[in-house]
Amino acid sequence: VRNLFSKMGCQGLETENSYLNQSKRIYGFLYHYLGEEQADFHKSFDIPFQFIADEFELQQALFEM
Repeated sequence: VRNLFSKMGCQGLETENSYLNQSKRIYGFLYHYLGEEQADFHKSFDIPFQFIADEFELQQALFEM
């Protein structure tokens, strides 16, 4: 999931050494693009992105948008 977000332009994930700080960066990235109400995915933002991270075809579809 971190690699996927790095590909999408979420910066600083590789320099963070704690999962909490990485999660904060990802949330900030999503917040910037989706807004407060949509950014947290009901506290489960990683689940849909885990599916994308595991499927090359889904990644291709995401990056073609």
